[in-house]
Amino acid sequence: MIDVNVSISGIIMCCDESLCGLVLGKGYSIEKCNLDTLSF
Repeated sequence: MIDVNVSISGIIMCCDESLCGLVLGKGYSIEKCNLDTLSF
C-alpha cells in the first residue's frame, strides 16, 4: 500500500487573529505565521 501525505498552503491577508485556530474540517486549520518564514 502506498502512503501519501499532502500539504496545502494558502495565504489569507487582511484579517485579525480571531481566525487563528479555526478548524475547517477534515484536519484543515488556520494558523498564523510571519511572511519572512515562508519558503516561497
